[in-house]
Amino acid sequence: MSDCLDDSLLYLPYGMGHICISAVDGQVIQKETIIPGLEPDRIYIDSNGSRRQSSLLEDGCLTIIPTLSCNERCIICPQCKESSGVGALSASIVSSIDYSRIHQVYITGGEPYIAAELLSEIVARIPNDIEISILTNGTLNLLESPFLLRDRLRFCIPLYASISDLHNRIVGYCGFYKTIKNLFHLGNNNIVVELRNVITKQNYTNLPLFAHYVCNNLPFVANVALMGLELIENAEKNSSALWVDPTDYNQYLLEAVNMLIDFKIPCSLFNMPLCTLPNELYNLHVASISPWKRRYLEKCKHCNIQNKCGGMFFSSASAYSHYINPH
Repeated sequence: MSDCLDDSLLYLPYGMGHICISAVDGQVIQKETIIPGLEPDRIYIDSNGSRRQSSLLEDGCLTIIPTLSCNERCIICPQCKESSGVGALSASIVSSIDYSRIHQVYITGGEPYIAAELLSEIVARIPNDIEISILTNGTLNLLESPFLLRDRLRFCIPLYASISDLHNRIVGYCGFYKTIKNLFHLGNNNIVVELRNVITKQNYTNLPLFAHYVCNNLPFVANVALMGLELIENAEKNSSALWVDPTDYNQYLLEAVNMLIDFKIPCSLFNMPLCTLPNELYNLHVASISPWKRRYLEKCKHCNIQNKCGGMFFSSASAYSHYINPH
């Protein structure tokens, strides 16, 4: 099929098979095609005979990447920045997929607002009863977006410290005050915001001050997600400067979480094996790692709480191994 077309081909989930469409004009090439080796819950691109995963559909959640370009140079970034053409395919994905299987769409990148027109086009094509979460660094102009009054819209924005220099060092860009300004604008317009903070050797001792800053300056946020590190791409290259053992950060994590809870700000713990957390934080644990990235160690097989644990990133498993304590 790909031999007779110069266009990239897009395989979208369709029952237990796939729909094959032209990525350029969205034309359906063939329906109910069973493609050997392709999993029905993922979306693939076939360009010049080379098959590549483009976006994911997992547990009713679709992930869309309008662009891999970014205006920041985060030392913790797990995203590959190779040119891939995902932006040109995003509109085809959102307009061709069956939304009866989807309850949430994540739009991420790169920085989605670098492709602001495409981002607006993507959001416009998603049905209004689908929740949309936009993962953005919050440094560009968010307020010109024509979809800000859309129902079921959520912004997920990273803030890695209460200190501008520390946050800026992690993101490789002087973006702290731009992000704070946009957070205030979103809050003033009653738009749902989730703050995200990845715990590293750079910022773990700042966690209580970070929580204090949020409680006193950003009390309107809907949730604060404190997250484990994914050691891949830039994060892997900088692992010696980033990785911190859970036993070193837990006291700071506990203090920060208790402060947020005291101020009635919801808090979630992402990307952390359950057994590495203090017992009193178990109820905040979220099994957030995608199944295709998730790993459990051999000794986890006999753990009584494995069914509640989100495991660890396959790329971070060796770093966690000494701290995994099956229950």
